[in-house]
Amino acid sequence: MNRELEYGVVGILDVARLELQRRNLVTFDRNPIWRWLWNQLKRIDVEVRFVDWQGENKEHMEDEFDTLIVYIDHYIPKWLKKDLEYIFAGRKKVEVYFCGYLPTIKESELQREFSGGINIWRGTLERTLGDFCRKVYASKGEVYEECYEYPGEGVICETDREECRNMFFSGKVGIVQSSVGCPRRCLFCRYSEYYHTWGKESYVQYPMQVIVAQMKEMVCRFDIHFFRFLDSNFLGVGRQIEQRMEEFVQQVNLQDLKAIFAIHCRSDAVSRAIISKLKTVGLRYVTIGIESMSESQLKRLGKQEITETHRNAVKILGEEGIHTQAYIILADPLVTREELIESLEGICELCKSVQIVVNEKLVLYSDSLYYKKYGAEIDVKGTESGTLENVLQYDFVDGWCKKYFGYLEEISISLKEIIMAEAQRRKVGEAYLRRATLHRMKALLELVKTDIPDERRVSSIRQKAVRKIRDER
Repeated sequence: MNRELEYGVVGILDVARLELQRRNLVTFDRNPIWRWLWNQLKRIDVEVRFVDWQGENKEHMEDEFDTLIVYIDHYIPKWLKKDLEYIFAGRKKVEVYFCGYLPTIKESELQREFSGGINIWRGTLERTLGDFCRKVYASKGEVYEECYEYPGEGVICETDREECRNMFFSGKVGIVQSSVGCPRRCLFCRYSEYYHTWGKESYVQYPMQVIVAQMKEMVCRFDIHFFRFLDSNFLGVGRQIEQRMEEFVQQVNLQDLKAIFAIHCRSDAVSRAIISKLKTVGLRYVTIGIESMSESQLKRLGKQEITETHRNAVKILGEEGIHTQAYIILADPLVTREELIESLEGICELCKSVQIVVNEKLVLYSDSLYYKKYGAEIDVKGTESGTLENVLQYDFVDGWCKKYFGYLEEISISLKEIIMAEAQRRKVGEAYLRRATLHRMKALLELVKTDIPDERRVSSIRQKAVRKIRDER
């Protein structure tokens, strides 16, 4: 390949995003790190294309690019190997780079799985893509300046504005990222542990001056007025919380930014003073990871929070008029029936104020702190296909859960599908979802309180919940 054309066109295959779309799960506009990469390479006339071959004619598709970056989270779908076979068998040499969580921790396994010749970048995207940019800049005889480091996008060229709009702002939402990683190490959280192991620092907060300047440019150039922060932990912990809030508020006021935004944070970062000040500069939506309303389950998950903290956060957010989502993990491998009852009773209480998003079962990673601590007690049944033995299948230790949790999972998922279908058909919003989810949670609680549920009893509980969901206004 001609040296001048080596990085003529860079393809990005975001496997994680494509899988979410294939499963009809919620996706927003593209991850801001891809927007950052696009902008850096555009500076030196390197074209970037997002690749989606599923269902398309794959003949000669290797002609589309010279370099292909394949981003994988924790799962390799079957279609990926078939698609890459066309690349490896193509007429010209294409450099293929795998990056992300699974390539980082399973390098040798991936090399065996894809024998056609792949390169693997180990580490966080912020570091690996930064190293790639330096290499591309050097090949073009350009200097990769410090100001180009993620997340510093710089000004988007006027001639590329429409292309940028179509690629990154199709949904009229600006996805931004002011931090990566998390200072806590909850035992179940793969994301936090990943940054503690592979990041330059376990938790990096970027200068709010840079972040708010990005937001201001999106407002001015693309008429974006709603922003969603991708941060796992927007505010941090301890003294960071107030410092971070003050820095953000100051920069928003200096930039005279008029927008609304959504953040994700921990319950213990929520105080009336923090939320009130953020609300004055546009905070309207908050998501919090509650995980459980059982004290013993929270302790086992290493959440480092108590249920009273969750209740207090929900109370403050509700009184401040903030739309709130709370994420729940109903069951981990060692959950007991008593913990399920305690948690579901607390969740039903919270449903009156917040929209609950439920994960029925904890995803158990072989490299998680949870598995390292409790592995000897867990009844492992195998591994999930496509995860290179990183996601473990398990059965419950608790007798009731071992026999009957399948009923709970089935009811929960089916009621969720009905709620979403009803909401879409009626074109209703958050208030309906919150009330309908309460009926769903009450049905799960009734089931768990049933000593020996059978098909008839389960069907009765489900049908009663369906009627209430459809009657809800």
